[in-house]
Amino acid sequence: MYIASFGHDHLEVKLKATDVYIDIRDEFPLFKGKARFGLDKKIQKAYMVQEGVKDLYKKEIYDKVVKKMNKRKHHNFRVFIGDQHGAKESVILVEKLERDMLKKHRIMSTIDHITITASV
Repeated sequence: MYIASFGHDHLEVKLKATDVYIDIRDEFPLFKGKARFGLDKKIQKAYMVQEGVKDLYKKEIYDKVVKKMNKRKHHNFRVFIGDQHGAKESVILVEKLERDMLKKHRIMSTIDHITITASV
């Protein structure tokens, strides 16, 4: 499984019909803190304990990916999580999804933070 975060403000991502695309710009709350990227474990924990984030993650991201996995009977597809800039919230959610796939389903995922790698 390939999981990627990207920012709508910076990049255009070409999607295939088999891709899972999740837009978190409107549903998910913004990170209440000062941080540039969401790669730091402290930032990830702080964001996941914010009010409503864990429930939204489970409902809007994790359940959708597991449903697609069960429907397709394989895990060879791409998941894109996009937010405004692609630096904090989507990075945190991609890291969380990757850990959950490995821990709960024993699926080794390839992750990519497209906006971060493109801007550096």
